[in-house]
Amino acid sequence: MKFTGVISVLIVAAISTCYSMALSIEVRETNGQRMARGLPPLPPVDIAQRSELAIVTKRGQPSNYPPPNYPPPNYPPPNYPPPSYPPPSPPSPPQCHEGTTYCCDYIKDHHDGLISELLGHLGLHFLEGVKYGKSCTKCPIEQTCHKSRACCTGSNYGSIVSHCAPMGY
Repeated sequence: MKFTGVISVLIVAAISTCYSMALSIEVRETNGQRMARGLPPLPPVDIAQRSELAIVTKRGQPSNYPPPNYPPPNYPPPNYPPPSYPPPSPPSPPQCHEGTTYCCDYIKDHHDGLISELLGHLGLHFLEGVKYGKSCTKCPIEQTCHKSRACCTGSNYGSIVSHCAPMGY
């Protein structure tokens, strides 16, 4: 019986302490709430002046971190060793070992309507699976080609060349 009486007194004391602490905390409404009711905004609060709201202390002087004069004014840059791997080599130009390099408007197979029409006007029969270059001019590898570069091994019929394979660039 005495034990329950002591426990109940402690519980009542804890509840009353929490209630009094809750009452001592100042609940302020926001300036937005005040202005919505037509009241003027509250003045700003300096938390350094209110000890219960002071979180950080003001310093009279700056801290010593980082130390003054760090790094030294004439600090040499780090001396890193050179990389142990070779730099990448530029890509090798495409090769055309068995034919001639051409610069063509485009490269199509015989199913293209314009290619088959041009071959028909020349009296030539197209071959199945062969690619043809249209409006082709000879172009060495080192010369730039702004159209389609091709390696052609077949015959040249004016501006049409047979047996062409597109090259990388």
